Amino acid sequence: MKFTIHLLILSTFLISCSSTKKKKTAPKEEVKINIEERFDQLIKAIKGKGGEMERFVIDDMYLKASHASIRGDIKSALFYWEKILLIKSDNSFINKKYAVDLIRAGKLVKAKTVLEKIDKKNGANKDENLTMVLAGLYVSTGEKEKAKEIYRYLVKNNNNSEACIFLGRFYAEEKNYSKAEKTLRDCEKKDKKAIFAFFRGKFVLEQKKRKQAVKHFKRALKIDESFQDAALELGRLYESGEKQKKAERIYKKFLEKNPDNFSVLSALVKGFFSQGAKPEVIPYVEKLSSLDQENLNLKVRLGILYSDAKRYEDSIGVFSEILEIVPDSEKILYYLASLYQQVEKLDTSVEYYLMIPDSGALFKDAQVQIAKIYNGKSYTQDGKINKEFADKLIRFVEERSLKYPIVAFDLKIVLVGLYENTQDFNKAVVLMKDLKSNAKFKEEHEYYLASLLDKDNRFEEAREILEGILAKNPNNPHALNFLAYSYIEKDIELDEALRLLKKAVSLKPNDGYIRDSLGWYYYKMGDLQKALVELKKAWQREKSDVVITKHLAIIYQDLKRYRMAEKYFSEALKNCKQDHERMAVLQAMKNLEKVRVADIKRRLPASLK
Repeated sequence: MKFTIHLLILSTFLISCSSTKKKKTAPKEEVKINIEERFDQLIKAIKGKGGEMERFVIDDMYLKASHASIRGDIKSALFYWEKILLIKSDNSFINKKYAVDLIRAGKLVKAKTVLEKIDKKNGANKDENLTMVLAGLYVSTGEKEKAKEIYRYLVKNNNNSEACIFLGRFYAEEKNYSKAEKTLRDCEKKDKKAIFAFFRGKFVLEQKKRKQAVKHFKRALKIDESFQDAALELGRLYESGEKQKKAERIYKKFLEKNPDNFSVLSALVKGFFSQGAKPEVIPYVEKLSSLDQENLNLKVRLGILYSDAKRYEDSIGVFSEILEIVPDSEKILYYLASLYQQVEKLDTSVEYYLMIPDSGALFKDAQVQIAKIYNGKSYTQDGKINKEFADKLIRFVEERSLKYPIVAFDLKIVLVGLYENTQDFNKAVVLMKDLKSNAKFKEEHEYYLASLLDKDNRFEEAREILEGILAKNPNNPHALNFLAYSYIEKDIELDEALRLLKKAVSLKPNDGYIRDSLGWYYYKMGDLQKALVELKKAWQREKSDVVITKHLAIIYQDLKRYRMAEKYFSEALKNCKQDHERMAVLQAMKNLEKVRVADIKRRLPASLK
């Protein structure tokens, strides 16, 4: 039977074009088929006849309409709904489907007419969902009183919570807050839902009643611990009042029960970042990143947090993942290079630095970091020269300076450091003087050149540079300190040295190096107690500095506090990076032992000597 129906439908549907195949030369307008006319012919043929044929046509068009609606082809969906309604105009289910797609198509007035017809047909037995949609259409078309009427009806007869909220919002928009409050309060008495407490909070907040709003939001959370909007509003209230810690507690408490809530996690993390991210935020950023895996900015923040917390391997893992997604990102390459540098996987670090393109903003710094890595590897752990890497650094600087002039100055400064550390001061001075014509050569480089000249026993040249710096900038504390310390070491112009140091201290009272120089001045003048005071201050600020630590040990030695002297000589020895530093400290420790033994002998009775 169904096969017969199929044939009948097809014959009816195709009748207008069954003869066109024979007329191959017919003009286009004669063979053109009007699809809508054929549907109308089909519907006319079956309308009102009922039976299996009608059901088949309706079912077939229903499937087509539903499929079109699902895939977003609203125009086709409306076409099929309308054709079905030509057969079954009073079908409420189809009318609702039709109205929904009319709304999606922006045909609100027509949708409203359809829903009004259904609502009227339903009478007192109203479909709540349909009626709520109709009320929404009234709002959209500016018929607010009609919408209110529906909301009042649904609140009164159905205790519909959505209708209650919408009605309350209408009153609040009209600034009739007492009526809005009463509406929600009455609804809450009938049905204790968090949403009523929440909107009561929103309405009093509109009236600037913050304390009342807080109470309502807290009550909403007490009713429903998973009500995220209340947690977010409460958190924002505290944040706006600069009570960040309270906001954090609200978010954290909420997340204890709802750990996967994206919105509250985002608010908490944002708050942490605004205050300066701390290690405690890491678990929350990890969770947020797992929920939003495509957010690369968040992954970068997580990688940086790991790095700040010294979780370098975790940081490397995160940035490696990001690099797979954005393999050409110079920032990610740089992060990875610096992380491998931090964990002393220096060969890998260099590989990543070399991957940064010469067109990138980070290229220059990457080259400098490579030079610094080679410079660092130019010394063994016991402070001796590693010629292989020293030569590698020299070649790298020469080749890169020639190929990329933009990085030449910075690379050559690193090379000067190599010459200084290997005590080849003459080469260091020559290279620094070659760089003087470069526009990048600033006051700090003048200062560095002076220190190299002083180490090369060319004090007069060094003093000339320092005096030149002070002529331009009399308040340069480092130049004042350097010149004063040089006078002290050479035991000349000590009164001038003290004047310079007092000025330097007034300019930079917390500078450990300046305090060291002042302490060393008092030591040279024989005032060991004043020297001890200043050297203690210096050491507290620069505990890893070998010279300052050695100076403090010498003061204790001269005060005959030998255990303290030994302690600080040992501390200085621990921090030695260069072979010549280590040798100097070891020699000082030998001298300490000699002085201690000699002092013991002096105190022995004559009979025991």
